[in-house]
Amino acid sequence: MDLVDLIKYKRLLADLSLQEPRHAIEKLLQQHNNNLNTHHIDFEDLKSSIANRSKNIIKELDMVYQDVAQFRLCLDQALDIIELPCLTEKSEEIYQRGLEDNTDYKLDRSRFKNLLGDDNAQTFLIGRISEYVDWRYSAMQLGPKLGNITDYLVSCDPLYLVDDHQDMFKEVKKLWTPDYQRRIRYYTVEEKKESMLP
Repeated sequence: MDLVDLIKYKRLLADLSLQEPRHAIEKLLQQHNNNLNTHHIDFEDLKSSIANRSKNIIKELDMVYQDVAQFRLCLDQALDIIELPCLTEKSEEIYQRGLEDNTDYKLDRSRFKNLLGDDNAQTFLIGRISEYVDWRYSAMQLGPKLGNITDYLVSCDPLYLVDDHQDMFKEVKKLWTPDYQRRIRYYTVEEKKESMLP
């Protein structure tokens, strides 16, 4: 099984909950035993046998629940062992391929795909940025793309925007007037160089 299949398998198991069925079965067995005990009729001590078997069913369900929990733990540990090398290698491969992408493709990727994952992550990031943004401090943003986050950094003076090509600033430059543009410092770095510093 590869990493993607294992993660799907983990999600499948995460959705498997035995608590609700266990409570439903326990309630059903209890109701059944209550119904049996409404009259003092018994044959060969079968009522006692039924009650004991009912208890054993609940005990077995609890043991299944414990085994499933242990199985999930073992699966998590197995994923931890294989996940990091897989993600590291895959990330490097994606990064190397991305170095060849042209400017328009990179900007379109930002335009049509939420690179922060979801709205909650973006809200959290913007909230955290807002705590530290102040005109008394400078700030730097790597890869401003369309300026979605940059707009929350503009209070900083100066604001440094850094990307791998001047064309990557074409969208973000549309956000402000020429007067404000003078407060922004645009820098490019060559990602393929051994050192990005001049």
